[in-house]
Amino acid sequence: MKSPAMDQFTRFRFLSGLQVAPDGETAAFRVTRMEENEYRHTLWLLKGEQELRPVAELGTSSLFVWENGQTLLFALRNPKEKTPKPETEPFTVFYRLLVDTGKAAEAFRVPLEVEKIRSLSRDTYLVLACWKKEGLEEEDCEILEEVPFWQNDKGFSSGRRMRLYLYHALENRLEPVSQKDEDVEDFRVGTNGRFAYTVNVYLGVETQFQSLWEYCPQRKAARLRLDAKMAINEFDYWGEKLVIAGADGSRYGLMENDTIYLLQGETLTPLARPDLQVGENINSDCRYGSGVTFQVAGDSLYFMAVQGYCCHLFTMKLPDGTVRPVTPKGYQVELFDAKGSNPLLVAFRGQELQELYRLEDGELRQISHFNADALQGVWVGKPEHHVSKRGGCPIDGWVIPPKDYQPGERYPAILNLHGGPKTAYGDNYFHEMQFWAGQGYFVLFCNPRGSDGKGDEFSDIRGKYGTWDCDDVLGFLDEMLERYPAIDPNRIGVAGGSYGGFLVNWMIGHTHRFAAAVSQRGIANWLTMDLLSDIGARFVRDQIGGRGPWSDWDLYWDRSPLKYAGQVKTPTLFLHSDEDYRCPVEEGYQMYSALRQHGVECRACIFHRENHDLSRSGKPAQRLRRLKEITAWMDRFCKGKAENA
Repeated sequence: MKSPAMDQFTRFRFLSGLQVAPDGETAAFRVTRMEENEYRHTLWLLKGEQELRPVAELGTSSLFVWENGQTLLFALRNPKEKTPKPETEPFTVFYRLLVDTGKAAEAFRVPLEVEKIRSLSRDTYLVLACWKKEGLEEEDCEILEEVPFWQNDKGFSSGRRMRLYLYHALENRLEPVSQKDEDVEDFRVGTNGRFAYTVNVYLGVETQFQSLWEYCPQRKAARLRLDAKMAINEFDYWGEKLVIAGADGSRYGLMENDTIYLLQGETLTPLARPDLQVGENINSDCRYGSGVTFQVAGDSLYFMAVQGYCCHLFTMKLPDGTVRPVTPKGYQVELFDAKGSNPLLVAFRGQELQELYRLEDGELRQISHFNADALQGVWVGKPEHHVSKRGGCPIDGWVIPPKDYQPGERYPAILNLHGGPKTAYGDNYFHEMQFWAGQGYFVLFCNPRGSDGKGDEFSDIRGKYGTWDCDDVLGFLDEMLERYPAIDPNRIGVAGGSYGGFLVNWMIGHTHRFAAAVSQRGIANWLTMDLLSDIGARFVRDQIGGRGPWSDWDLYWDRSPLKYAGQVKTPTLFLHSDEDYRCPVEEGYQMYSALRQHGVECRACIFHRENHDLSRSGKPAQRLRRLKEITAWMDRFCKGKAENA
């Protein structure tokens, strides 16, 4: 079988946005493909048990929603029009699709850039859209009045809000719901026209916790239900009550796992603390888009979380508090919708790509085959699972042996490090690692302390960056070298992104064992990270400690990889995006400049008009260039003549 091509990922199909209609009979979802260096979306329907059909081309827009059991609303970006419209301000055109006939016609135009929409009643809609404060946007300058002043994937954000509106379609009238100093994160629609929404308040500096408000249509006003007591991760209605997943951080800080609460009237009651983080935290470079991860259906709560190294769907009978997984091992659940008789899910199965499944009697029945041919005739390596205790704590790790492995031969290896830190690797298909294995590398990856899936105590590495986590990673590497003597210890490269980029930057300043290193969107200097990142102050002060650069300079500097740049000897490639506001490009510039001035062989590749998510959702051509850069660097320094054992 042939090795995976570098651009193999451009042939994949990505499933997202799964929504079951209010009547529970039909489901809609997006199928995304790469075309002309863009991601283009098609709207598909599932009727009954197996009938799948495309119903609309969405182009580069991904916004759609059920209006009722018979109609869908979807938006088009920059629709072609026979007669140009006179609007000069931003607007969003919505089309109404009749499910039975497949016919669509323009329904209305909202004079805003809409990000989310829900139908409340006939001709009344709840919309979430961007609002900008007047006077801050000028042709030749940007005015900043807040911190953070930018957001990854959004750009400068000072004076900009995600604001909630009621849109009255017949009158083409917008009615603001949230206030100008509130940035709405999300909303949920209940019964009888009521809805709840969470907000961050900006008064110069972003607040740490979210408040929860509820709008009552009888009063035509919103009232505060929960006043900034916790970080609210997810929430949904159970009748007139609200079920909330959140954490106040009192025990484990910013990364603390969720407690499930019931909000009834003014009373907040904890229902369960399963020591799980609600959401999808398994790393992948084979997804695009998102969907439901937390939902109340009937008297049951469903949510996704990582347990071990598998993302399961969990359920909890309300208000009982007993949590149990309902999906079998061997799958990584991506998103779901539990309305109807049996939950629908998008998932990876083993080394297969995303498909649509239905949960029936504890088993997943495959419905779609969108990626049946994506890996046809392509070699796929099986990750071999290991539990390593060498670093001081049992951790999960994997090794993918190289294609055409021959006993007695020696091979180079790449150690790949995940970001987060509170994410995790699983045993799902990962394109870049399969590609490297197909090019003759052993590929190693693991979940050191700090990763998700093993509870709060395991993931809590506050104040321990570069210590426990490095011990686990290097201990895993040492153990794998013993188990796989075919790995040449003199030809091992290390690569990682974001927090994984921090680990790369840190390790090359503390060990010379790697033949090559690739630091992607990494952290070099906690002092600048605190002041420049869109999560800077709250993340850095929670994870590293201290009260800020001006108060704890020595603490931040001692934990910064940049301090140890004079000790680096490893040839290092730096990859960064110039619109990365999570780990700003200045982090890459600093580390690159320091190594160059110390005479270390290094290279930097800066991707224009890309952000922190380049490896997952960047332009296809830029993603391909990134993989070329990494592979060429590893080939240059790791594919020399093997040393004799």
